[in-house]
Amino acid sequence: MFGGENNRLVSVEKGTWQPVQSLDIPAHGMFVYLRGFGRVKIFRAQLKDPLRRYIVYLPEKSQPDTDQEDDFKIAHDAHWHIAQYHRAIKQLCHIEHFQVRGKIPISNHTFSALCGYVYLQKVCAIQFLSSLYQMQRALFKEVVAEFTEHLVAGKNHLDPQCERVVNV
Repeated sequence: MFGGENNRLVSVEKGTWQPVQSLDIPAHGMFVYLRGFGRVKIFRAQLKDPLRRYIVYLPEKSQPDTDQEDDFKIAHDAHWHIAQYHRAIKQLCHIEHFQVRGKIPISNHTFSALCGYVYLQKVCAIQFLSSLYQMQRALFKEVVAEFTEHLVAGKNHLDPQCERVVNV
């Protein structure tokens, strides 16, 4: 499943291409031909302000012509959880930021990032946190406060001491 852009060309009848935004997609979805790919099922979802379109590829054997609205909701939820996983492992565990080039060090970094993600999920479950980012913000605030405290210590002479100007 992936999000369909408004300008993506699809065909209800093979050969007549039109932008996906011009289609009136029913709630249970509809089968179309995606240009350069083949037969897919397209759904619409009003999740936030803009109307989103999702394209789902189903192998030929699993494409019954029955309503699959519940199947789409299940697939969309799974899609959203996968997107959240990728976002967290990139932003919190920095899986993409490594400064090594060898095969074994890269594998070690990837394994460490995955272990870090599992640990964060475990801490969230134990402490009943609403998200992984809540813990990161709390940690970040403590680190910044401690850094500022140590940086300022003994540097009072840098604080500008303004004296009142007196006109004589």
